[in-house]
Amino acid sequence: MWRRFNISFVSIFGTGLGLSILFVLLLDPYGNSLLGLPLREPILEINQRYVYPQIVRRGPYDSFVIGTSTSRLLEPQRLNKALGGNFANLAMDDARAWEQMQMMKLILRDAGAPARLFIGLDTVWCREDADTHLTSKQRDFPAWLYDSNPVNDLPNMLNVSTFELAYKKLRYQLGRNVAQYEANGYKDFTKGEAHYDAERARRGIREKSRNARKPANRAFVASPEQQWRLPALTWLNEVLEQVDGKSRVFLVFMPVHVTAQPIQGTRDAARENECKRRIQKLAIRYNALYLDYRVPSSITSNDENYWDPLHWRIHVGHIVVEEVAAKATASGTVRPGVSNR
Repeated sequence: MWRRFNISFVSIFGTGLGLSILFVLLLDPYGNSLLGLPLREPILEINQRYVYPQIVRRGPYDSFVIGTSTSRLLEPQRLNKALGGNFANLAMDDARAWEQMQMMKLILRDAGAPARLFIGLDTVWCREDADTHLTSKQRDFPAWLYDSNPVNDLPNMLNVSTFELAYKKLRYQLGRNVAQYEANGYKDFTKGEAHYDAERARRGIREKSRNARKPANRAFVASPEQQWRLPALTWLNEVLEQVDGKSRVFLVFMPVHVTAQPIQGTRDAARENECKRRIQKLAIRYNALYLDYRVPSSITSNDENYWDPLHWRIHVGHIVVEEVAAKATASGTVRPGVSNR
């Protein structure tokens, strides 16, 4: 009797496990299965790191936005019209420089050199410890989805989260679930302009920036260039070298609120200034367009342009895209509306 019970148990368990694996492979929630059915590809996952690779591998996009949440509100349709190409926005919340590098390497390996590469720069590129703080502490990074080895994918997919995402995808195919992102990776993550409250935003900006802008040592003397250790810029140079002559590159420091910028005269400001100087040199070397909105200006000092110190309102993104396009056209970097490939 026990022998029959054990055989039945193993058979039922094995069948259930096999059907579960087949269900995941057929629904293919991450776009990496050789058995995946040709279904509509909704973006259903909150952590963009898990689902953006499939946009690169399966989408019809030849141009990409890379960055942190400070770049997520750049609208692909506006970029298409202003700069040409067919954009997908792959900026990720709280993305470290290393994580952004993995995305760019994935693009180069699986999609080839893009027509346009818009890198929304942030302070993560200027960290001295960028090579020891590779990923966000709050968000898991699935390195197995970004490598060229399909063998290691399956063991990492056999978990409840993947099965749940596959189930959500099935519900989407049946019209019972909605995509959380557009097919090009874009999502307006704000509450919407109809719910914007200028006074609340102003209070939030001042409150959040209060601790960050305590009086600092303004007598700090910047170290010589060779003493600043900025490892992420070595990675950036590697990517720019690979796309040199193949892609039109835009290196743009995004317009965070002035209270989120370092106070001039401090060590942080000196390090960031040197970082910007080196990035500008890279832009010149590789014929990339460089723009810096991470400075005090009429945009960054106006509280009503922001939801919080880091995240601007939609119309600010329109200004950035228009100005980048104007600079690019004037410099002959691109001709708007065409691929330039």
